[in-house]
Amino acid sequence: MDKKIIYSMGIRQLELFLRIYETQSISEAAVICNLTQSAVTKSLRKLEELLGLTLFYRHTRDVSATEAAHILYPYALNIFTESLSFEEKSIQLRDGAEGSVRVGFGPLVSYLFSSRLARVISSQNPNVDVNFLSGHFEELKSKLFNHELDFFICDSRSINHIPDPERFVTNKVATFPLISVTSPDAPFLTAGVDLLSCPWALPKIGYQYMNYIPERVFMMLKQIGKIRYGIDDLNTCIELAKSGQALTITTRFMVKDEIDNGELIEFSLPLEQFREHSLSIYSLRSRTLSHTGKEMQAFLKSCISSWFCDLESQLSTTC
Repeated sequence: MDKKIIYSMGIRQLELFLRIYETQSISEAAVICNLTQSAVTKSLRKLEELLGLTLFYRHTRDVSATEAAHILYPYALNIFTESLSFEEKSIQLRDGAEGSVRVGFGPLVSYLFSSRLARVISSQNPNVDVNFLSGHFEELKSKLFNHELDFFICDSRSINHIPDPERFVTNKVATFPLISVTSPDAPFLTAGVDLLSCPWALPKIGYQYMNYIPERVFMMLKQIGKIRYGIDDLNTCIELAKSGQALTITTRFMVKDEIDNGELIEFSLPLEQFREHSLSIYSLRSRTLSHTGKEMQAFLKSCISSWFCDLESQLSTTC
């Protein structure tokens, strides 16, 4: 390739290419990059002209990647992440920030342990500046690629449903069963009722989970309006179940008291693929964690694993 083409390509153009590829949408890429759609479209057109390639097929509401885009994506991602590594290391050397760690938590870890972890880290690692960020897998993955996080802890199965799993190093933290619950007074609980026909209050279902739901079941739930999307607060889902408005999915140790006092009753999940949940630590294979980051990763894994064991043992489950 002519070096003049390389010199004409900017990191910003690579970032826009990555975001369009990942979202399959120019409008979503524009939102992520805080640009207008016209600016993103113009940048993409310029990049395609520089390369002499068509990277995306344009449709009415979205775009789809060409074979050239599929081939170029991992190379662009590597260049972009390494450029961020260069910038980050320069800032660390300038500001002496080697003692800082940025950690992302998925919804469950954040709900159960974020406050407790903050207290423990503050008392046992007072010289380490730790910043926590909560989000869903896609949000955390994006921030990891953008070097806004050093690593994150989230659903283990998500690694199986992304286009570039080889870019990650994963380390399993804990596995635990899931149950469905609702109020014993819920009006939809009639004799012989099919739970899949009942209303459900669920956190936003990530695209990776769709592969675990039989298409017939998912389409049926969607058509009759039984899935309540957008309720990302686990506590809100549990409160809706306690009020008898819906079923929800949770862990037994999160609702032990409510089950014991009769506020909630427990059911086996109707979809076998959802009957357990596991958490893993995600970091980038191409990025070496600082000594402080490695120590914090090991510390968090030890704490969370131990606390899950304690919670399960309280329910007379051997850990």
